[in-house]
Amino acid sequence: MTLEDHVLMGGYGSAVLELFSEKNVTTPVVRIGWPDQFIEHATTQDELRKKYGLSVENTVAKVKAQFSEAPTKVTRLVEVA
Repeated sequence: MTLEDHVLMGGYGSAVLELFSEKNVTTPVVRIGWPDQFIEHATTQDELRKKYGLSVENTVAKVKAQFSEAPTKVTRLVEVA
């Protein structure tokens, strides 16, 4: 999971996905950040974070949703004699 206090496009999560692609890592990544659009002014940053889903509650919900949708993969280690 990556959490960014700026837009997702071209951000840290994008760099993580690029690295995973280069290394053939297939682990799912949940990226949370600001949408790539005009963000209006507000009284506090917390108001905007809540409105656009950059809250603890939303982060936990998105991660839980990702893992509840992902198939469970069981790896068995086989000992070779």
